[in-house]
Amino acid sequence: MSVIISAYSEDRIEDVRDVIRSLKSQTYKNLEKIIVVDRNRNTFNILMKYINNDVNLVFHESPPGLSGARNTGIANANGDLISFLDDDSIASETWAETIMEDFDESADDVIAIGGIIRPIWIGREPIWLPRELYWTIGCTYDGFRKEKGYVERLFGSNMVFRKEIFEIIGGFNPDLGRINNRQLVGEETELFIKISNYGYKVLYDPDAVIYHKIFPYRVKLIYILQRTFQYGNALMKSRVNFNVKSTKQSQENSMISYILKTSIPQRIIKILSLNNVLCNLFQLCILLLAISIALLGMIFGYIKSKL
Repeated sequence: MSVIISAYSEDRIEDVRDVIRSLKSQTYKNLEKIIVVDRNRNTFNILMKYINNDVNLVFHESPPGLSGARNTGIANANGDLISFLDDDSIASETWAETIMEDFDESADDVIAIGGIIRPIWIGREPIWLPRELYWTIGCTYDGFRKEKGYVERLFGSNMVFRKEIFEIIGGFNPDLGRINNRQLVGEETELFIKISNYGYKVLYDPDAVIYHKIFPYRVKLIYILQRTFQYGNALMKSRVNFNVKSTKQSQENSMISYILKTSIPQRIIKILSLNNVLCNLFQLCILLLAISIALLGMIFGYIKSKL
């Protein structure tokens, strides 16, 4: 398995080293470790001082951004399986072993496998942030499936693909995804829509655990709301561009249904029962606001796709 870690900022050097340490501690040892540095020569030079010969350090020049860097990683990968980890993630010791066992037990039409992402709070855990919105900070959210099974999409820092899929559908769209510090989204959603259109399956296994560092800038309300709008916008653009209709079983509809039928009623009951009133009231307002903004993003994305 080839593991691709995309890096950009000099501030993340120690975090990148943490990722590598977690990969060296895996119970499954046959891993090709690739770090792709996106256009930052200083970051590349600093990592050169720390990286041993068992890690392939690659400099990516263009196109700019996470998608382009991942595509460069794919081009330099030798494994039959290709995985992607963020530069602020940490793999649990049995992560790779679990993924490998799942691929060994799966049919060839299972083209991608991934697992749960749990937060590591760099600072205080925000009690105001509903767990249903953890996807905005790159973690598995309440309302996502709890058991092993097929899903539409995986989470960006815990997804492993058979290499041949990139020869069939191409890589990540370089016009989408994070560029520098611009927190854009959509490249993974588009990729999984293309995978589905080709008839392949995606497997989720919660036993394949990745931990994700959550820095304070991610737990600001404006950041959360921006992510919900961007997600709705990117999702609708991809669905329109690839002529994919949303169904009741689609991931986004399942999430909205869970919030409306479970999350909101639960918080209303707690408020009426005088159980942690302020926290539940604030979370209730955020959930309603997030759904509204995500829907606005979807409307905006639909209109732009039709222009």
